[in-house]
Amino acid sequence: MKKFLFIAVLTLFSFAAVHAQSNLKQLSSTNSSHAWYAGLDTNTNAGTTTQALKITGTGAYTFQTGVLKISGTGAGVVKLLGSIDNVKFDYAGGVPDSLIVVNKASLQVKTWYITPSRFQYFKLVYVGAGTQTSSVSTSVLIR
Repeated sequence: MKKFLFIAVLTLFSFAAVHAQSNLKQLSSTNSSHAWYAGLDTNTNAGTTTQALKITGTGAYTFQTGVLKISGTGAGVVKLLGSIDNVKFDYAGGVPDSLIVVNKASLQVKTWYITPSRFQYFKLVYVGAGTQTSSVSTSVLIR
């Protein structure tokens, strides 16, 4: 019986999705009224990649994310989510709006304009599908 439970638990954990989160890094800026952030991650198969950012103050925010297929059959979806408490997240633009990634070799890009921001915490979540490896790059401009 112990062997059966051990094998069942091991099998269950082998099907768990990989979830990676990274914070977007601030880039140097010579303009005091602007701030730029960027991040680059790799997503494999049906994994989830999250790029997070905490913003203080209000203003106009431009989020731009791109997904580039490295190998395999690329597919998935990228969503921009926002939160006031970093626990409960909703669509940052107020309506479901996402980048649907299809199987093509060129860079697929989506831009979101958030003015004014209702949230302090943001995250871009890419959920891959199929057997693929893709790079996910994000840039954020704060004005």
